[in-house]
Amino acid sequence: MGEVLRAITRLSFCVCCLFAMAVQGQEALPDELSKEQIRKNRETAEWLAQKREEGKREDAERDAFIARFVEEPPQERVRLWCQGMHKFLVGERMTQLMIVRGTDTAAYLAEIVRSGKSCARLYALDLLCDMDRFVPAEQLFLPDAAEHFKPHIDGWLNRFMVVDGRRIGPEAFAVVKWATEQTKDKDLRFHARQYTGMLDQDLRKLTLSEVLRQWREAVAKSKADYGLLSDDGVLHAHLGDILVETAPESLPPLISLLENDPNGYVRLETINLVRWVDKYRMRLRGTEVGRRAIETMRRALERGGLKPVYKNRESREELWKTISSEVLYDSDDSEWKVYGFMVEKLHGVQTTIPGSGYNPALSGMGLPQATDEWRRFRTYLTEIDPYYPSWEYTHIGMTYDEALHPRMREKIARYFEYWKRFQAEKR
Repeated sequence: MGEVLRAITRLSFCVCCLFAMAVQGQEALPDELSKEQIRKNRETAEWLAQKREEGKREDAERDAFIARFVEEPPQERVRLWCQGMHKFLVGERMTQLMIVRGTDTAAYLAEIVRSGKSCARLYALDLLCDMDRFVPAEQLFLPDAAEHFKPHIDGWLNRFMVVDGRRIGPEAFAVVKWATEQTKDKDLRFHARQYTGMLDQDLRKLTLSEVLRQWREAVAKSKADYGLLSDDGVLHAHLGDILVETAPESLPPLISLLENDPNGYVRLETINLVRWVDKYRMRLRGTEVGRRAIETMRRALERGGLKPVYKNRESREELWKTISSEVLYDSDDSEWKVYGFMVEKLHGVQTTIPGSGYNPALSGMGLPQATDEWRRFRTYLTEIDPYYPSWEYTHIGMTYDEALHPRMREKIARYFEYWKRFQAEKR
């Protein structure tokens, strides 16, 4: 709503300038600006003013509702959340408040999981798991940097933690555990294992060939859709992460898929996985098998056959420009600048500069940009050890989640040690 209001304000200002010209006299207006245009401008200005007022009323009503919501007893909060969880803004806000401050609602959410309707029980189950994984900001290893990653109120969700009842309590956890074990509702069982982390544990026990087979099958069935409530979409995402983490062993079979698989969705998702290998696991250009993977991606995009996603040569050429700039010239520093920010915060060296929209005094205003020197350091590390993205561990996904990894501090310390070597070798 804030972005919409700002856009309306800018447009309204332009329209009002024209309207002001009109009321000052016809001679102040361009010749082609007719009375009809003046009338339309006036109507537009009035419409924009009305929309601004409506937006302000909606914001005030939402704030008033949330203020009442937090004061309601737990059972009523659960009822209101069930009614409004899908509403724009207010639903997200209620969910956040339930996660952070609503552990007293766990018993009522557990009852929905045990006996509610299919969709509602999945949402309640997901909320219980997020509630259990929540970590207050003061417990983060870098609390003063928290606002620059994700503007979650008062803390983060620890995606590396298996749900065990530490916040929701033993009774609610018993229901979550029941959901992972019961066999009457297969959909509930599948997603319960997904939300708790048990599904990921199960999949990591599979052989590489079985991971590849199931991943290919899930991609083909889901048509490369990462649907949150789609079983194939969930498997597609989890198995893809495992394939990235097992590189370089997974690269030869992925190259074979890219060269030979008849399904366009599968080949396109294989390209995405290989790109993620370069970003999260190992720099492709630093190893022989990685260079083979780069060349195979180039040939696949040149050859085509990726319908229905990339149907024409122009779109494939544009994709290759993006990929080649990433894997050959280090153009994508979205993750790398976060590591720079961490090194700067923990070790006091300058690795970042203020970026567009960055304001260190305001929460959730984005990260600063990496300095040119920090970018050159990335190229230096590629030559020293192409596996530097996965030093200590491999993490795929949002870097603000990674801030809760138990070995994050060691990873940043290692980068800092090599940063000092990099600086010394320049002298």
